[in-house]
Amino acid sequence: MSNSTCEVRVGSAVPGRPGGSWLPAESRNNVIALADAGLDHLLVADHVSFFGGAGADGLLVAANALGTRPDLPVYLGVYQLFLRHPVTVARQLADLATRSE
Repeated sequence: MSNSTCEVRVGSAVPGRPGGSWLPAESRNNVIALADAGLDHLLVADHVSFFGGAGADGLLVAANALGTRPDLPVYLGVYQLFLRHPVTVARQLADLATRSE
């Protein structure tokens, strides 16, 4: 039997409103509450939906979360690149990477 240890990390998805929409002030308050609760990371979903206006751009939600608590890692779920122009996304990712250093 080995004496290896296992590190358990606990995170949460950034909660939004029913139907997938979110408001920046609510999102910031949720991020602060989750970080203060001791979570290790946040997960941001990306879903751009044109039906009823539900959904949110994952990069914008991630930027909002990182701007609220830069010390808390934020992971982006599957990003639906096929719905966006790849040059714009590349620029957004480069800007986020630059600001996260």
